[in-house]
Amino acid sequence: MRLINGLLKPTSGEVLIDGIPTSQLKTSELASKVGFLFQNPDRQICCKTVREELLFGFVAQGRAGAEAEAKVDAMIERFGFDGDAEPFLLNRGTRQLLALASIIVLEPPIVVLDEPTTGLDFRECAKVMEVVSGLNARGTTVVMVCHDMEVVGDYATRVIAMTAGQVVADGATFDVLRDEGALSRRLSHVRTRLTAWSARLRVKLARAGKEASNEGVPRIRAGRELFAHHESGSEARSSVFAGHRLFCNK
Repeated sequence: MRLINGLLKPTSGEVLIDGIPTSQLKTSELASKVGFLFQNPDRQICCKTVREELLFGFVAQGRAGAEAEAKVDAMIERFGFDGDAEPFLLNRGTRQLLALASIIVLEPPIVVLDEPTTGLDFRECAKVMEVVSGLNARGTTVVMVCHDMEVVGDYATRVIAMTAGQVVADGATFDVLRDEGALSRRLSHVRTRLTAWSARLRVKLARAGKEASNEGVPRIRAGRELFAHHESGSEARSSVFAGHRLFCNK
């Protein structure tokens, strides 16, 4: 995802924003085109008050002024924020909304979201996704990484499913979620990773002087049994797809 907003440059291939390779654009130029929401808002929020947080992007881009102040005032009213509140004293859902608001107040044409509903309850999740859906309806391109299949099913119109860095399916949301071929490739990858993880844990336990067959591995064994029990059922289909890295472009 950091390739999209220029924090990383591709070592092969190209990432195009408005037809221009990101390798030819400065990160500061991309910042005006691509807004990025971190999975954890506490790694994004950096100011002492809500108002300062919403103004931060304008200041960083050299756009501070009366117009920026007016947009911030409108955003505070829209979300019902207290402009003088200290961000880190807000609850988790409100901090996530503040981080999102600090991006959309700048009106970038592209918004990239990294697990925007992680750690939110149902109401908080619905509120965040209502804002995202409204952005898209007004013409903003939204790229979202998400493991919550309810959110994907409710809001995404296109899904790209990836396994081990490779695209295994790309299409309309429910076409991808019903793709047995993509599911089979995902199951194979999960089985391989689970086996490798179990082997590494046994080595660590052995080094710690513990008996690997009795301590530390029941969860892995139970996980394998659950995996085998549900492998051909619909429950596995939903749980395995929940482990996909999904790019949902509405």
